[in-house]
Amino acid sequence: MNRYSLLIGILLAAVVFSPDPGVSRGSAAIHDFAHAPIFGCVALLVLQWSRQQVFTRDWQVGTHYFFAFIAAVVLGAATEVAQMFANRDASWIDMRSDVLGALAFCGLYTMLDPRVDKMTIRVIGIVVGGLLLVWHSIPAVRVAIAYLHRSQDFPSLIDARDSRADDFASVFRASGEYAQLPARYVNGGEQALHIQFGPEDWVGLDLDEPYPDWSGHRALLLDLTNPNEGALDVTIRVHDRTHNWEFGDRFNRTFRLAPQTRTTLRVPLDEIERAPVGRRLNLQHVANLQLFTSGANAGRELYVSRIWLE
Repeated sequence: MNRYSLLIGILLAAVVFSPDPGVSRGSAAIHDFAHAPIFGCVALLVLQWSRQQVFTRDWQVGTHYFFAFIAAVVLGAATEVAQMFANRDASWIDMRSDVLGALAFCGLYTMLDPRVDKMTIRVIGIVVGGLLLVWHSIPAVRVAIAYLHRSQDFPSLIDARDSRADDFASVFRASGEYAQLPARYVNGGEQALHIQFGPEDWVGLDLDEPYPDWSGHRALLLDLTNPNEGALDVTIRVHDRTHNWEFGDRFNRTFRLAPQTRTTLRVPLDEIERAPVGRRLNLQHVANLQLFTSGANAGRELYVSRIWLE
């Protein structure tokens, strides 16, 4: 076994036996991004390997590149199948990244390869390879920007008054959109997240991966508007990274919002910290915040202007 075969084997083993990326958006983005450079390197290693073999070294330059690309794609498919036997799921997104990485690295390498003697081919290779890598990087860059926004906005966790959407917020079993808060609840125009509840149980707003370190703050505040003619019961739920998914291992508290009223709820953080049974909720590693209601409120509305810490 020569060094190229050994390096290819190490890279493939790293893909198959790499730890699960977990549920965080950042780790998943890094995992998805890494497939392209890994299989780009695999393609270049195959290229060098094929140039040393007796039965392939006399091939034309283009044939070597084509073989390297196809081999990297086949090996990428093989690793996806192998992961199914290592308690991992095969992924078409990973397979696409493998193809992009192999093609991009082959294109970029033409600029350095002394065997490529046509400048036209080199220019095409570096342009196509560069564009493919930029395209592949867009999801990871978006995730990085989302984390940057989260850090810059803290101690605000959600601020719908800003024109920038909240990257980690989503509604579940409900419809939600950014809209103008009704004039009766504000002096001048102000944007809020308008949520219309669906008929299912437990519908509302989910803030996954909020800024995790709430230590050093005193309270969680929520600026909410109930435009309905009747009172609206909403529940605030908070859990940390070590949450065991039992009801008693998180903070849950229900508040009644008066009809046609804008209200700021204030929850002391020491109450959140003491909520789990038998332990303290880790305020340095908060993982999720939800604001939800029951199916009894189907068709009702809620405006969320801001959620923040003080």
